[in-house]
Amino acid sequence: MSNTLTSLVCTSKEQAGTIQCKKIRSEMLEIPAILYGENKPNQMLSLPEKEINLLHNRKKLAGHLFELMIDKKKQAALVKAIQTHHLKGNVLHVDFQRVAKGHKITTNVPILFINAEDSPAVKEKGQIIYTTTEISVTCLPGDLPEHIELDLAEIAMDQIIHLAELTLPKGVELTEAVSESHNPTLVTAHMPKIIEEPVEETATDENTEGTDEDADAQNSDSGQNESESEQDS
Repeated sequence: MSNTLTSLVCTSKEQAGTIQCKKIRSEMLEIPAILYGENKPNQMLSLPEKEINLLHNRKKLAGHLFELMIDKKKQAALVKAIQTHHLKGNVLHVDFQRVAKGHKITTNVPILFINAEDSPAVKEKGQIIYTTTEISVTCLPGDLPEHIELDLAEIAMDQIIHLAELTLPKGVELTEAVSESHNPTLVTAHMPKIIEEPVEETATDENTEGTDEDADAQNSDSGQNESESEQDS
């Protein structure tokens, strides 16, 4: 298993808590982390900030397996959770779960959609909507794929592809079984709706002239009526 995992050098930390985590981030250019599981005590770690954020930006951190090098000892671990800055997006904390070779793990794996540009739907100017982009799977650590491919080369207009149609790699199974009540949509293809904007009506020159003439006629009638009233009085 160690030959297939990304190696990550860590430093073990004895102290824990918010103050210690802030100190690690600010003074050492490192990211605090915790390692737990397999009926062993929790272990505080510090990780190289630059490497961790690079993995995060490449979407190769959350849900991925690593071989942690802790004080010259190897430990396979799965990234179960990451905490990021709400504005900057950089990683603030990482949760690792210890992984034993013979124990199954459960994690989310991204779906890689391929060949959509070659599909009949796209050639007919259709729109592809990706509803589900990752799924939860259960497998042994050595069988965990980096992603699961879904070939869209044959998707046609108005076609819907559901989870039941996804082919899983050997040794990998869905965490939740597919049934009539649970078969999520993965992708759909349809013709985009064209929204017509309402056309504003504008007055023509003739209508404008007619309006001016009507106004002049009304003013003339009003003046004549006032003159007749003065004569009568």
